[in-house]
Amino acid sequence: MKQIIILIFVSAFLMQFTCGKTKGEGGPLEEINWHLAEYTFQKQKHIPIGKEDITLRLEGNQLNGHGGCNRYFGSYSIAGVTLSISSIGATEMACPVVMQQEQNFFYLLENARAYTSINSTLTIFSKKGQLVFKSGP
Repeated sequence: MKQIIILIFVSAFLMQFTCGKTKGEGGPLEEINWHLAEYTFQKQKHIPIGKEDITLRLEGNQLNGHGGCNRYFGSYSIAGVTLSISSIGATEMACPVVMQQEQNFFYLLENARAYTSINSTLTIFSKKGQLVFKSGP
């Protein structure tokens, strides 16, 4: 019985360092210019196309950036390991080459569930994929 109790405590301790850091923890998130490096949507990995960088900036519960065609804005909150993004609005320019990519990007943002921020990489996990950003100017 004593061995089982010790095993449970050791397992709980190890899970804290392995499972607990998978999402929602890491380095700084706010007041950094993030540039989309790649994204996965419906199990397919994509590299952004188009002339404009896809960007994200989080500051004071507000977010903004460029979706590849349109500028966007919204709000976010973090509670523990959960990242929630809501109220995304955007300008309404038409850019035929990148419109589907931008729609996928907005979908992934609006359905964000968690994040990691490790070194200079921000990963946002969503229902149907993930967004991987690198920090930059």
